[in-house]
Amino acid sequence: MKNPDQILKIVGQAALPEHRDGVEPNSYAPSRDIQDLWQCVHQEMRAEFGEAVFRSWLKPLTLQAYYHNTLEVSVPTRFIRDWIQNHYAGRILEMCQAQNRDVQRVEFVVAQAFSGSLEDKSFIVRVLR
Repeated sequence: MKNPDQILKIVGQAALPEHRDGVEPNSYAPSRDIQDLWQCVHQEMRAEFGEAVFRSWLKPLTLQAYYHNTLEVSVPTRFIRDWIQNHYAGRILEMCQAQNRDVQRVEFVVAQAFSGSLEDKSFIVRVLR
């Protein structure tokens, strides 16, 4: 099993997926529909879990990618990722599926800063487990 935080550098566009529903062409970037889904779910979390829980745990969640019916959501720390996975992940997935039945999984990942250059038109792609 590969470490989900491992990053693989792939040169050129050959490694990028072709157009799929919910995903922009040649990218893992979420489509406008998927972005709207996430904004709606994010607001539902505030209403369902309350303002204090939302501000402490859920507000920093950021949609990063959509691929293979998986929403990839970043969090700032491993501690927050683990807490969300143990306490809120199941309900967040249910909320996403209520908006779009194609969503099969929500993957929480720790946001990592990248300090390299992409001048050679290289692309950084997360290695999936």
